[in-house]
Amino acid sequence: VHGGSRLMSASRRRPPQPTTGGWRAQRDDLLTTSSRSSVNIDLESAMRGESAQEMLTKQNDDQILDLTRHVGALKKMSSAIDEEIKLQNDLLTKLESGFDRASGLLNNVMRRTSALLRHNTSAHMWYFALFFVVILFILWRFR
Repeated sequence: VHGGSRLMSASRRRPPQPTTGGWRAQRDDLLTTSSRSSVNIDLESAMRGESAQEMLTKQNDDQILDLTRHVGALKKMSSAIDEEIKLQNDLLTKLESGFDRASGLLNNVMRRTSALLRHNTSAHMWYFALFFVVILFILWRFR
């Protein structure tokens, strides 16, 4: 019963906040930190007259706090990864729509060019060819 009340109070405590610097720093912090509690029986507690069961309960509570902190850090990392994935998907969708628009414009230009080439007016064709070469040069120069 005594250990149960400690367990309840330990689960209500808020875990310490991990260091700032993004989910990668949180992951590194999570992987490099060692457990604060020791498996060995604490000599100071034994000198105060605590029973072995109370010491084990205290160690379990400390380990639960560590586990709670690690789970919280993992939750924050997974949320950060989820946000990054959503951002990347939005960017890819915008990029895809941009390519679709450019492809449509290019198809339209090619259709108009083929219609212009079907007409037998040579002066218009030379003007168009010159205009096309100038535009390509400008695009190539300022890419």
